[in-house]
Amino acid sequence: MKKILSKLAYAFVFSLLGFLLINRFIYYYEHKAVALTTNDHNQLDIVSEIELLKKEKALIEKENSEILDDIKAYEDSISTRNSYAAKVKEELETNRKILGLTDVSGPGITVYLLPKAEVFSQIDLLDSTDLYFLVNELYSASAQAISINDSRLTIQSVIADSTNQQISINDILIRPNELITIKAIGNPDLMEDDLINYDTLKFRNLKNYKVTIKKSDNLTIGRYNGKLNADGLNIVESAN
Repeated sequence: MKKILSKLAYAFVFSLLGFLLINRFIYYYEHKAVALTTNDHNQLDIVSEIELLKKEKALIEKENSEILDDIKAYEDSISTRNSYAAKVKEELETNRKILGLTDVSGPGITVYLLPKAEVFSQIDLLDSTDLYFLVNELYSASAQAISINDSRLTIQSVIADSTNQQISINDILIRPNELITIKAIGNPDLMEDDLINYDTLKFRNLKNYKVTIKKSDNLTIGRYNGKLNADGLNIVESAN
């Protein structure tokens, strides 16, 4: 009988201790939660939204990449059957290269732009106008494909000024106070000559940057992973 009473007493004590610990934990958790300010909640919401957008963007890019790979595999399987299909495939591949929808390689140059030390704290850094000018000069000097910080330019790419002196390219932010890398596939000699001998690099804020040009016999530029919009375009049928 004494043993039973002893066990019951121990059970009661441990149950009481457990109850007290659980209540203490609940009390701490509730007060800790209340301690979060409205600002904390807002920051958490913003961070969550940014992470969600990043995941959605990565998913879209992955889906686009998989679709392009599937289309190419289908074309390869058809083109092996007859010469007409092979010619159509060749034309499609040429169009993809021009539109920026496939990785490309060839001779070209890589241009490195770094702010000079004395202008790091000033406001005369590169903006969208400077980059537009530089890109147009490269195109006029034989460039056939261009990327800025590995973001491929297409016929629908937008270079625009953004907040905090940043530049938006294909919805990717470029910081002009950091190293900017521009790759261009084309005639390396013509492009280098245009940049060096025609005062291209003295245009507006470009003169405030240290420019390094590296020529290459085989430069690779990745494809554009976004989506080109043609919803408002209709094909005009030939009168013939």
